Amino acid sequence: MIIVYLLLLVLPSSPRNAKATFVNQSVVEIRWRSPLVAGDSSHVFYDVECRKSCNIDDENNCVEKPCSGDVKYEPYKEGLNVTQVIVTNLMPFINYIFKVYATNRVSEIAKRKHGVGRNFTTITLRTSGSGEWTLQTTSIVRFIVIMISQILLL
Repeated sequence: MIIVYLLLLVLPSSPRNAKATFVNQSVVEIRWRSPLVAGDSSHVFYDVECRKSCNIDDENNCVEKPCSGDVKYEPYKEGLNVTQVIVTNLMPFINYIFKVYATNRVSEIAKRKHGVGRNFTTITLRTSGSGEWTLQTTSIVRFIVIMISQILLL
């Protein structure tokens, strides 16, 4: 008798409704909703990747580039258990592409053993040239209040 074991790895689907809720010359706030499918785990985590998109005059030799190491993420860029992030230290008048990946406990196994990539959603935006510092401060304060309230609930 031959017994066949089928290992089914279910990854989370892409995060939903991702959007930039605030953008100025150096800061962007990104929010999204949880994926419809959580996969093999009820715990879904998120990773955010920042890339500089090509300029219009670079179309023929276009290569997206990772954002510089100066770019900061609040609270952080990998393993997020919240559905929002604030990205700071961006450059003005630059086109950016942000990818928000949904991961769970089987995502790394699926990638390593089966070459299956993570599901993600993409946001493309352009930073402005003039600051809206009042809005930026309000946005960051609102984010900190949300984070503190989530910590207190733990």
